Amino acid sequence: MTRALPSRLPVLLPLALATVAAWVGAEAALEYRVFLRVVQGPAAWALLLLVLAGSALGPVAIAREIAAIRRVEPRARAFAALRSLVVAAVVSWIALLFLVESAERLWTELALGAGASLWIVWIALEGPSPRRATGLRKAAGVVLFALAASALLAELALRAWAGVRPSPLFARLGDTANVALERMRQPPGTIRFGFPCNSGGHYDEEFRRRAPGERLVATIGDSFSLSAVPHAYHFTTVCERELGVPVDNLGVAAVGPPEYRRMLVDEALWLDPDVVVIDLFVGNDFRFGVQMSEGSRALAESWIERENVLLWVVPRRLARIAAERRRRGREGGGVAALQGESDALRGSVEATFPWVADPKLEKPTFTEPAFLALEVSRAVDASRLSPAQLTDLHDVLLEMKRVAAPRTLCVMIIPDEYQIEDALWDRVVREAGSQALDRDRPQELLVPWLAANGIPCLDLAPVLGAVPPMEDGNRHLYQLRDSHWNARGNAVAGRALAEFLAPLLRDAGGR
Repeated sequence: MTRALPSRLPVLLPLALATVAAWVGAEAALEYRVFLRVVQGPAAWALLLLVLAGSALGPVAIAREIAAIRRVEPRARAFAALRSLVVAAVVSWIALLFLVESAERLWTELALGAGASLWIVWIALEGPSPRRATGLRKAAGVVLFALAASALLAELALRAWAGVRPSPLFARLGDTANVALERMRQPPGTIRFGFPCNSGGHYDEEFRRRAPGERLVATIGDSFSLSAVPHAYHFTTVCERELGVPVDNLGVAAVGPPEYRRMLVDEALWLDPDVVVIDLFVGNDFRFGVQMSEGSRALAESWIERENVLLWVVPRRLARIAAERRRRGREGGGVAALQGESDALRGSVEATFPWVADPKLEKPTFTEPAFLALEVSRAVDASRLSPAQLTDLHDVLLEMKRVAAPRTLCVMIIPDEYQIEDALWDRVVREAGSQALDRDRPQELLVPWLAANGIPCLDLAPVLGAVPPMEDGNRHLYQLRDSHWNARGNAVAGRALAEFLAPLLRDAGGR
């Protein structure tokens, strides 16, 4: 028995750990049984029974394994047990992704306990000898193991491919700021509306450090900085002409405040601007995913948070793209393709892109259903904002203010289109149904906080809302079914930004 014991450790040690995990899961289930019953319903009782069964059968399974040390071939038993362990782990992992949106401690403990219990029950029912299993049971075990191993290998392959070929398709909730920036940044020299991005991948002329006696403004943002219009019509270019001061436009699409902080530290401060403007878009900058932790916690979060699992996010994104492609195909356009984005200049900018002067010539970026769904989703999320949910944003802004000092850090709030176009707002309200919506909730929460913390703020909602409607009743400040400003919206924003910055630059004169 003494010689056989080491060969049984590959089964005994996981069984002992699984028993402890089942006990932890049972304790969590019993502690929160009322909450689980109310929130999860009857499924909670099935979960509770599973973890209780696992915690009870764990010692029994260990005892049977010890008793079978002399009677069962150790290698065959170890392989069979470890195969079933992989199946139980993958099943509980997939169940966690499907059932739980955010894997907090309670759900993690329950999932761990449920997976461990599932394996323990499997081992207990299987008996000490895998050779006695029926042909059907052996076949089922092989198939389940193959499926579980395939799921793990698929996730690992997607992560490896994402590392080799960065793409928005592979973006994850917990990507660090550096990873997100490099994944989304435009390659230097990329032509947009006939204008090349600079060496930093930003939609502007080449940057240079501010010389003594000069003035400089740097703006940091997302796709509003990358723009949906030719460079000459971009709000920073308009602002630059109005101010007579260079306004450097740093922007990477599909990033948020953590990435803005990274761009501030790594790129903007080197330019030594007098004023730094952080562009915050109501649609997606007010609430963002916290960056993954370090070490073992980061590893755990990368596998149990559904928005960090590529096997979860990639198929859903591909399905949305396919659905939009079918709808766009009926309209004769590409999927989320900006009008004229990749067109080469044919003479003047106005001749190549006539829609910059006439919004009625704009072609939609999204189909009607996709755009309306996007606006409804943003309006619902914004209406549910609470002060506590802005804590992460507050922390990032305060850190950027500290890092930027003695320069002036300010914020420009970019409203969503539903906040400006009354007809769109009415459709959003109808589509949302019984869900209560607060059109100005994000600004109502953030603007007073910025004032209290000494961060100058330009809220563009009143500015854009004061623009007189055109003959059809709409203001036409946003590209058609796109959610980004068109040339008309960029012009209004650029002039407002210049007026806002003028006194800040005068105050910065003695820096």
